[in-house]
Amino acid sequence: MNDEQYDRKLDLRFFMLAMLVFAALSAWAAKASDGFVEADGCTHYLYARFAVTHPYLLVNVWGRPLVTGLNALPAYYGGRLGVRFASLAMALICAIATYRIAVGQKYRLPALAVIGLFAQPLFFVHSFAELTELPFAMVVILAFWAYQKRLWMVMTVLLAITPLGRPEGFGFVLAAAFALICHRRWWWLIILPMPLVIWSWVGWVSYGLPGDMKWWQWLIRNWPYEAQSNYGSGPIYHYLMYLPAVVGALLVPAACVGVWWCLRYGKLFGTYTIPRFAPAPSPGTPRESGSEGTPAERNVMQPPAVGPHLNALPEYRESEQENHRRTCDFVIAALPVGILFVHSVFWFFGKFSGGELRYLLVVGPFWGLTAARGWEWICRRASAKWTLIAATMLAVMPAAVNLAYTVVPIRYSGDEMVARQITDWYKRDAGVRNRYPIVMSPQPTFFYLMDLCPTGDPGMISWSRERVEHPPAGTMMVYEKILATFNSDKKLVIDPDTSLTMGGWVLIREFDNGWKVYLSPKDAAGNASTPESLSTLP
Repeated sequence: MNDEQYDRKLDLRFFMLAMLVFAALSAWAAKASDGFVEADGCTHYLYARFAVTHPYLLVNVWGRPLVTGLNALPAYYGGRLGVRFASLAMALICAIATYRIAVGQKYRLPALAVIGLFAQPLFFVHSFAELTELPFAMVVILAFWAYQKRLWMVMTVLLAITPLGRPEGFGFVLAAAFALICHRRWWWLIILPMPLVIWSWVGWVSYGLPGDMKWWQWLIRNWPYEAQSNYGSGPIYHYLMYLPAVVGALLVPAACVGVWWCLRYGKLFGTYTIPRFAPAPSPGTPRESGSEGTPAERNVMQPPAVGPHLNALPEYRESEQENHRRTCDFVIAALPVGILFVHSVFWFFGKFSGGELRYLLVVGPFWGLTAARGWEWICRRASAKWTLIAATMLAVMPAAVNLAYTVVPIRYSGDEMVARQITDWYKRDAGVRNRYPIVMSPQPTFFYLMDLCPTGDPGMISWSRERVEHPPAGTMMVYEKILATFNSDKKLVIDPDTSLTMGGWVLIREFDNGWKVYLSPKDAAGNASTPESLSTLP
């Protein structure tokens, strides 16, 4: 067995071992974690949980059709654990695609890319979460795999559906259009807008053919994100400062080296040169002594005896493949750097961004690829065995922090504990439920514990400024300060001093963390509400 065969077998073993260990740890965390990674994850789970019985949720703009559709059946049949195992499956698909891309890019040890992916703290946490970043990352890395293989239709279809997963998808659609134009595959451009067109039409039909708008206006009218972010702004180095939490603390230097290598040795849409042919010199006519011909002669491919086109084809293909491989190297670095730069600028100016680190996870596999390329360059003189062992040690060492400061498994937060206390009281007291059969809250955890669809079940109304200012009789509002005053959709943001006063809400209990319980001015029977009327709330 030669050294190359030994390296390949060793690399495959490390890849399989990394997959098994990661899957086991993620499955354990999914089962052991009773809390949500973020409140948004709870909302996405609820949309998926009720999408089968409430099909209009599949086209909900905030919920995102791509994410809700992927999680609908796992949530319906398997509950929250089903969604978490679906996320694990997506994480493993990302790893397989990353490995195959590294093989196609002729990495010496492709398993390093998978180790670099699994070493990302956010990637591990999201492998048992219910959020949008991991499904989006899966579609993007599969699209890039198709681009590497020059499967233009597959790449175009996958990138065309990315806006159905996250807002960054619009940027990827533009990048896909640019790539198709540069590669002269113009005819596939027609596919790019089709998912958005279908989404708008299906949404318009699902929401009752509203007569105040045309079908193509439905998506625009229901878009929940404002240009001016409600989350504020921050320093432009915000994402760069916390990059270790995304890439992995000890792999950041390798990722930086990998970015440098890819940008230096890669090239953007290199030109594929068709070989030129010229008559071969006559036999027996040697060149002048010490001369190899002019530069033009040296660059001319001499035709073989059996015909230039047939025998030159393999050399042409090799040149084209090498050009494309170098283009892929450039894109592997350009995508994560571009996402980092764009979100940094948006956060600095307070546009379109909430400053969440998880936004960078949409290109997590590319951070793994750059880290692998950089680690190969750093360890270029080391043996394959020690290169893989050293990378694995650097990947797992930061996990020791979890022994001193428990992050996983994720436990109920203070908000979730308060929501459980209120929910238990409401379920226990039949008199309260009879007088106030309608509930409203900006906090999805409350509806999760009540097992209610947040947008359409009887006994609840959706959170909005209009309903806060004009509450129906017999409504109990569970108010939570953060989600009531900060939201990407400004229609869901209320001014507590103004809106609550206008609605005439009656405060009956105040909890920690900004939680409050209010009653509408009148109960279901039309009687006035008073704080003393509900003395059973603990």
